[in-house]
Amino acid sequence: MDNLSEDILQEFIDTVKKLPNYEYRETQLEMVMTIFKAIADDTHAIIEAGTGSGKSFAYLYPLITSNKVAVISTGTIALQEQILD
Repeated sequence: MDNLSEDILQEFIDTVKKLPNYEYRETQLEMVMTIFKAIADDTHAIIEAGTGSGKSFAYLYPLITSNKVAVISTGTIALQEQILD
């Protein structure tokens, strides 16, 4: 892993640890890096993982910090509302 990747992951870890009642999930790190790489490469990424794996924050964090426009597709209205809340 290069220094930029390590910096990105450490920034993500430091951020989530500051959130009250937030449970850090190791599986999020791979998702975070996948999204950061897709943003850097200006390409698409598809993330599929089980319930409770931390997908929402794992893909929203890189998108928000990149200040880029993105399309996020969810499977249900409940997931859409969760993202907006």
